Amino acid sequence: MPDQIETAPEHCRRGLGGLVMRALQNAAWESGARVGVLVGTPEGRELYGALGWTTRSPMASVVYRRA
Repeated sequence: MPDQIETAPEHCRRGLGGLVMRALQNAAWESGARVGVLVGTPEGRELYGALGWTTRSPMASVVYRRA
């Protein structure tokens, strides 16, 4: 399962993110997936929205370390 994919700043806004996401979506569909869950950064929301993803809930990252 792909995790923590990012685009180097010098390669942003060239269509690579969309290409990678469409390839991953297609591979998941071909493997039988019919529902996807994506946790992305605020910066990625525009891309994901353009690819048909919808925000259901904002995600918070929280860490608890016992003293």
